[in-house]
Amino acid sequence: MIPILSVLVFILSAITSSGHDAGASPHPIDQLISTRLNETGFSPSPQATPREQIRRAYFDLIGLPPSFEEVQAFENDPTDENWERILTDLLNRPQFGERQASAWLDLVRFAETNGYERDGPKPEAWRYRDYVIRSFNENKPYDQFIKEQLAGDLIYPESNEALIATGFYRLHIYDDEPDNTLQADYDIYDDILSTIGSGFLGMTISCARCHDHKFDPISQTEYYQLLDFIHRIEPYGKPHTGGGSRPLGQITQPLPKTNAGDSPIHVLAISDRADADRIETRRLRRGDPSLPQEITPASFPGFLNQESTSTPLVPSEEENHRITLAKWIASPSNPRTARVIANRIWQSHFGRGIIETTNDFGKAGTGATHPELLEHLAGKLIQNEWRLKDLHFHIMTSRTYRQSSRAPQSVALRQDPSNHLWWRQEMRRMDAEVIRDSMLAFSGDLNLKSFGPSVYPALPVEVHQTQDSVRKGWGESPVEEQNRRSVYIYAKRALPLPFLESFDAGPFAFSMGKRPVTTVAPQALTLLNSEFMQERAERLAERVSCLEEVFQIVWQRDPTLDEIRASQNFLQSQKEKISAAGESYTDSERKALTQFCLTILNANETILID
Repeated sequence: MIPILSVLVFILSAITSSGHDAGASPHPIDQLISTRLNETGFSPSPQATPREQIRRAYFDLIGLPPSFEEVQAFENDPTDENWERILTDLLNRPQFGERQASAWLDLVRFAETNGYERDGPKPEAWRYRDYVIRSFNENKPYDQFIKEQLAGDLIYPESNEALIATGFYRLHIYDDEPDNTLQADYDIYDDILSTIGSGFLGMTISCARCHDHKFDPISQTEYYQLLDFIHRIEPYGKPHTGGGSRPLGQITQPLPKTNAGDSPIHVLAISDRADADRIETRRLRRGDPSLPQEITPASFPGFLNQESTSTPLVPSEEENHRITLAKWIASPSNPRTARVIANRIWQSHFGRGIIETTNDFGKAGTGATHPELLEHLAGKLIQNEWRLKDLHFHIMTSRTYRQSSRAPQSVALRQDPSNHLWWRQEMRRMDAEVIRDSMLAFSGDLNLKSFGPSVYPALPVEVHQTQDSVRKGWGESPVEEQNRRSVYIYAKRALPLPFLESFDAGPFAFSMGKRPVTTVAPQALTLLNSEFMQERAERLAERVSCLEEVFQIVWQRDPTLDEIRASQNFLQSQKEKISAAGESYTDSERKALTQFCLTILNANETILID
């Protein structure tokens, strides 16, 4: 658990962190990191090169590579002022929201289908994805972002965006023909509550469904008291044959505002049941709906009141339960919320959080390596009215972020190989979406169109046959639409895009705070042999007129003399092999250049962020 700090810590950290002037005083993040480093005798690593810094910023904030010219411009003027200008520009680009949305969609286990054998579609689910992207681009206050998803239909009844946001409650897996419908409904409630707990509060809750939590101070009674906040929502269901009928849940709602004369637009959204006033939540013995026990009215876990920085948190009897839940989670008096999202943002820039188990701040989690730093970031977020872009900027202007990922200190590498003290930056492999989007950018094919219904990249027939019938639930998009950013690809639970899946992308069946980073054979086979990569190499070869341009486009730098010689030797050997097979000279040149481009696209430097 994180040590409980007083309001004074929040205030002091906010005051000391206002502004950044490298010539006046050290950055507060660097001060907090240096305190621990000084205790061990370690020193921060040297600053990364300007090229490494700007590439890191581009991939972190917008998930796309900079151009060769943009890198050159920063190399010619690597001042703090120019660095801050670059960050401000990236934070204001529309691609920022698309990059940041991927992590949030993992967290809420976003998909556009229900899962299970039939894997039926979730109507209009793509509108929730677009809502998330817009929210990040607009720098929407995070507390408002929370309230819109948990109770937007009630707090902001005239807002289309707020109604769409409540699609959050409909993103779970759904079995349209369960053996026990009542049990299935409670499984759905548990899934929602678990996602709320891990996503917003960084705590596991579902363990307490059947018994008191084995690690954290959450009793079974407190589990059902939390469940009471969401127990009145209409269930997600439909009539089905055999064994009676399951209630028809109203899983879509009409938007409150549409243009005059337009047909109503129904979106995936939430609503409370008509008989909500008569619903009572009871503790279930061993989590079994057929064994109800005492009534458990809505209440917040006692240990969170102990962590509170003000008076104890008490549910309101006058408000709708979901409004009360949303306000409680989004309250500055609930320090968990700010800590959890601050930790997630730190993870997005360093590859892991200050608490590495980003979905679990409890006893079974890793604990904070730098509790005071996490408190500082949480306080900074609240001070800046929950604006997430401000926190990104604050982290990225620190020397800690801008240092090299190399390990020149043999003592530090030997004593802290996992870099728990942040004495260097972390070298990271790009996320699956960033790899695919970058390949499209290198080949000149990336379509930056934003928003709208999801797209369907072409798939080999062998992939379609992994379903129970060919092309079930998978459309065909025009080629230019297929080349849109990966966040807009149709998220089908039974058929994730193989390219993204091989690099550890979802869609996931549960909340994923940090993706696994695997190294497996299908990754190499995908990058070398897939039709997608062959097309990227061919298109890149068509773009360039000389070898140097390949390096400039893909690696954003000029090649060294040794690289030029090695590249020329490779091209010559490839042309000779192709010509020996009977190809014309022109074809052999073109194919050799394509093979060279494919080789560069497969290099470590292409898919690693250093």
